[in-house]
Amino acid sequence: MGTYQKKLIPVNITVMLLSLVAAISIMFLPLITIDMSKGTEAITNLIESGMSDENGTDNGSSSESDQPLDMDVIMDSLSSVKFSVTTMSFAKIAFDEDPIYTLAGEVGGILSQAADQLMVGMLTMQLSQMGDDLPIDTENIEVEKVYDKIKELETTSEPDAVISEIAEMIAEQGDIPVGDRADFIEEAEKTMHEFYDKTVDSTGEFTIEGMVCSIASDLGGEGQQGQQPSEPIQNYQDLVYNAISGSMGTEMSNILKISAISVFGLMTFVAVLWAILFLFALVHLISSNKRFTMWYVKLFGFLPCLIFGVLPLVAQSLLKSLIGTEIAAILGIVSSLTWISGACYLLLWLVSIFWAFPIKRKIRKTGSNG
Repeated sequence: MGTYQKKLIPVNITVMLLSLVAAISIMFLPLITIDMSKGTEAITNLIESGMSDENGTDNGSSSESDQPLDMDVIMDSLSSVKFSVTTMSFAKIAFDEDPIYTLAGEVGGILSQAADQLMVGMLTMQLSQMGDDLPIDTENIEVEKVYDKIKELETTSEPDAVISEIAEMIAEQGDIPVGDRADFIEEAEKTMHEFYDKTVDSTGEFTIEGMVCSIASDLGGEGQQGQQPSEPIQNYQDLVYNAISGSMGTEMSNILKISAISVFGLMTFVAVLWAILFLFALVHLISSNKRFTMWYVKLFGFLPCLIFGVLPLVAQSLLKSLIGTEIAAILGIVSSLTWISGACYLLLWLVSIFWAFPIKRKIRKTGSNG
């Protein structure tokens, strides 16, 4: 009898480890990870296809020049973005007074990852709209070099000289014809001076973030009810909030809050069940009776992996067969670390069936009470 109880000690230790890993992974590791580099081509093709269809229904009334933003510039900027959403991310949205503003902060953090390409892309796009007689080849722009030069404006005491160098660099890399280069540089310097002055006036100092917000506002960033913001936008969070708040009213805010509470509540519930299992295994490890039940984890422990791991894969397969590869490819940017809790769940079943249960059955046969 005592021998069988001792055989449950390694079982309890194994269950403790599985429970601890599962609980921590559910609460703090990414439920969803989105890697834009895996789906930029599919997203670009899908959006451009939609724009083409819309232009077609408008009988060609929309032209390429009517579009405030160039999709290639946007997607090139976002291709380096990789971000994750955890249970704690949902908690921030769930318990904030303004969930939309909190969501804007999360998205703003994503934009900061693409700050270099976003800044240079938006700047060159703005310069390319100065006139048809001053074309600029944006594909040849060396983003990192231009960005590093722009970043010098944050610390330099001679912004005029740096702005001149930036204009000359863009003119050279953008293959501006020699005969037009002087005019282009003059116009580019004027435009960049305007953004520099506007950024300094808004924030008190020049920052990359402030300049991105300034350019984005000039490129058509409308806020609530289609109006320009009354106060200058100074950071990415306010920029995103200004862009989405007009289309997300009180009803959408409530839906967002309820959804976040639901996800946070479910994930916390499952994590707590794993934590309870950990405590039971620990208590029985040091007690004379090493047996304990784990049915509650077996009943619900699979949910995180099912929702965030399995269902996206199933959806991707179904969309690929029903609709096409473009939309299915977009889901390829989504991954999840909930497979960790899923693996713990499967291992728990294996431990229970092939290790713990045979020992417990022998204990029952001997008439042991602990």
